[in-house]
Amino acid sequence: MFSKLSPRSLALVAAVVPVPALADVTADDYLNMITEVANASGFKVTSDVSADGDVTTVENLNLVMTLPMDFGAFTMTVPTLTITASDGELDVVYGETMDGQLTITPPEEGADELVTPFTVSMSNMRDHVTGDPDQMQIERTYDSIEAMSDMSDMAALDSMGEDVSDIVSTYHVIMTDGSQTTTVSLGDMIIQNGSSTAAMVETTSQNIGGGSDKTAYTANENSTVDYIVQLPRQPLDLMNVAASIRAGLSVDMSSKSEKVTSSQSMTFTSEATEYSEASSVSIEANGETVNSTTSFGFGENGLSLDMGFGGSVADIAGDMNGMPFDVSLTSEPSTMEMAAPLMAAEDPQEFSLAIDVPSFAITSFEPQEMLMGFDVTEGENHLVVDISGEMTVMQDLLDIETMMGLEDTPVTVQSVSVNSLDLGLLGAMATAEGDFEFTDMMDPMTGMPFSVTGTAQVVVANINQLLSRLESTGMVPPNAGMMLGAFLRQEPQDGIEDRFVGDIELTPEGFTLNGMPF
Repeated sequence: MFSKLSPRSLALVAAVVPVPALADVTADDYLNMITEVANASGFKVTSDVSADGDVTTVENLNLVMTLPMDFGAFTMTVPTLTITASDGELDVVYGETMDGQLTITPPEEGADELVTPFTVSMSNMRDHVTGDPDQMQIERTYDSIEAMSDMSDMAALDSMGEDVSDIVSTYHVIMTDGSQTTTVSLGDMIIQNGSSTAAMVETTSQNIGGGSDKTAYTANENSTVDYIVQLPRQPLDLMNVAASIRAGLSVDMSSKSEKVTSSQSMTFTSEATEYSEASSVSIEANGETVNSTTSFGFGENGLSLDMGFGGSVADIAGDMNGMPFDVSLTSEPSTMEMAAPLMAAEDPQEFSLAIDVPSFAITSFEPQEMLMGFDVTEGENHLVVDISGEMTVMQDLLDIETMMGLEDTPVTVQSVSVNSLDLGLLGAMATAEGDFEFTDMMDPMTGMPFSVTGTAQVVVANINQLLSRLESTGMVPPNAGMMLGAFLRQEPQDGIEDRFVGDIELTPEGFTLNGMPF
């Protein structure tokens, strides 16, 4: 019948007959999204839901993860959640608190459960949700989020035979003036793609017991975290994360902070015994780093970690058995990059490690008497490392259950290339380059190969100048530098007379240094 209506008539029908918008998202959709993401992360979800018109109230939203091998459970509870629907969009208001606990069930017979509670306080945290049931955009804002945990269940530890009467362990995190934008796609895979910011992230921890007292504080200013998390539609198994990776699990995160300040204090004391005297050490360290960045990822292609910062300073003061000392250090912009395989494969896979610290310095050290008058502020310091190679992974490294039963090493190394190793320390310099191949099976007990072949060249410069300075303080014996000539050949270059070279060759029969067998 409707096929005979004119376009004008169809427009009139559309105007008077309500048709739901394709982009509408409902409270049920939002709760279903929470459940699906939680299930794929290894949690089970329960809640009490009631609806009154456009307002849906959620109470006791519980997320529970059972730890592997019946070792306990991790529980998190959101007491209240209010969802208001309007024009196909949602406004979600969280309650002021969220509670949880980590329960450890010891395997020892008669031991009590160890319960570590935590509390999250949320000030004005709310979500604005748009999109449709298969893809939602969530914009979250909050004034502050404060998380606290306290390991105070000493009775449980006592029941395990531990002397823990003086142990205290607390952890405290505060995030202020934050926002977060996330797109959640519910397709064959669950994909979370988003970014979060916070004006300040402060972390404080304290650990007391066993003769030590350690307190640490860190503040990150103007922090940003970008992330893409892909979850397969199967519960995450902590004993076999590799199975989820093979099903598509991957995580890519990057963060940056304009400035990070930190302070730590540590005190260690020990009583006298028949074998040693009583001792005490106290250290206070304060530091500042600017423009720090971190990138982290893992998945089918392995594990990667990149870190860097724009510069740092640190001051360390302490006392060792009544002898006070004070040290200051600085570092120029530096980076560290690493990559390694995680998953088993027939063919060798690449791994790498690169560190670049172009300049660092000890700007002051007091008292000089602690180092017998040796001045550690003199001379250039730097570190450059570039190592790569190939390794064969014969067993998924994140299949913990299988790994626990292995008798042989799960990894063999085929080759290692020292592309660059450049160390400058107190004016002396050392460099190395080389390539090595591991030609035989590894020793399953030590992980070391039976046979290594390859060549490398080692160069040291200005080493005698450093040794002369150390000799003047009595820290090394006289004429210590004469030993260099017995093993390395002197090759002056670019006006540096104090330069020595060693050519190393490794064969199945042994190794040679500058042609001399050892």
